Amino acid sequence: MPSSRSLSRNPGYVFLACAAGVSYSLIGISYQLGRGHSLTPRHVMMVCSLLSTLFFLVKLLIQDRPDSRSGSRQDNPRKSPALVWSCGILSGLTQYAMLRLIALGLGMGPLSPVWIAASLGIIPAILFATWHFREHLGGRRLLAVVAAVASILLPEFVPSAATRTAGTGGGFMPLYPIILILIALANSVQLGAVKLLGTARSGKTGTYMDQHGILFMFLANASLALATVIDLGLTGGLVAPLPWLLALGTLAGIGSILGITLISACAHGPAALIFTSSGVSGVMGAALVSVFFLGERADIGWFIMVGMSVLAILFGANSSAPGRGLNPLKRRIS
Repeated sequence: MPSSRSLSRNPGYVFLACAAGVSYSLIGISYQLGRGHSLTPRHVMMVCSLLSTLFFLVKLLIQDRPDSRSGSRQDNPRKSPALVWSCGILSGLTQYAMLRLIALGLGMGPLSPVWIAASLGIIPAILFATWHFREHLGGRRLLAVVAAVASILLPEFVPSAATRTAGTGGGFMPLYPIILILIALANSVQLGAVKLLGTARSGKTGTYMDQHGILFMFLANASLALATVIDLGLTGGLVAPLPWLLALGTLAGIGSILGITLISACAHGPAALIFTSSGVSGVMGAALVSVFFLGERADIGWFIMVGMSVLAILFGANSSAPGRGLNPLKRRIS
């Protein structure tokens, strides 16, 4: 069984990453609550991303001033490298793609498997960090990938599993696990971008995330907001119950702002540690709320999904190398 030894070596990373995961789970909870009030995930994300865009725009304008120590302008878009712009825009567009996939997933089943699939985007991101940054790859990380795939596929073969859509007659739905896998891949793009910018050095002044993190968060949310507004405008879906739209969009916006800020603050840490910690907290947050407060049934399929996801995350965390002595709690969270 995986132990928590490697987690205890980096309590600062784990704390921030778990807080990010819990924050992100507010988005999935908002999606599920919106289903009972004629709101799709696109409606919720439209308000969520617009609020997040406004928040980071204000931060960008506030911080776009001469630095007291070096006299340079921080997060100045005109001086930001193309890597930051491309990572930000690509992150937003892939999050929009994930949004459409989530809508398909929620049309086939409940929140838990969909949000677990989104949380398992950590697996491709960890593999990217292993390849690009030469982070240690061991047997337990490979077991994490196997457990992650099993958490998506196995429940489909269990009678009366929570992932099965009512009315299917208990048959296997081949499209559903494919949708879940695509959700995980789409979500991994932003995680990979966060890791890339949080680790790659920008000259001698720190990482790209240190210097241009606010711009990255602004671009990611602005491109997501633009894509969502255009989508709803073209499909005639802009009309929605305003009170619930604002309430759930704001709840998701709070989760989005806190989540991306917290995960970016510890992005320079070991990928298997920060992404697995955020993943397990997000899975547990959404899955427990969906069962205890949203009326989902915790049958054997639900326990298989949650259990295999936890195994995937614990194997990944246990295989990570110790940190480099950096304490993210002492770093400024931009």
